[in-house]
Amino acid sequence: MRDMTETTKTYGANYAGFIHSHLTPKLMKEKKRFLNVTFKVERHPNYTGNHQLASFDHIMGNTFPLGTTKQEMTDEFLAETVVKDMEGKTWTKGEMIQVVEITKCFEDSCND
Repeated sequence: MRDMTETTKTYGANYAGFIHSHLTPKLMKEKKRFLNVTFKVERHPNYTGNHQLASFDHIMGNTFPLGTTKQEMTDEFLAETVVKDMEGKTWTKGEMIQVVEITKCFEDSCND
């Protein structure tokens, strides 16, 4: 296969990228594995604000390293900072919502 510069001269820039991305053999990449978790949540009874997070009933797409326990996932999730309000108070998820349960937890992967 020709190099990218030679292919661009011959076929033009529009086709050079296509040719190299589809016809050049790709290297096998190491996949990064992790846990993908969906939490069922409810509004924290002491939270009186109107942040949108407090209106959700499920929050998905939370990722954790393999081997993380349910309690560790829940603790880490609730400790995340959400927002700093106009008075300077920093809110965490745990002050706005409570985790009812983990509804989905599966091993997922992505290319590094």
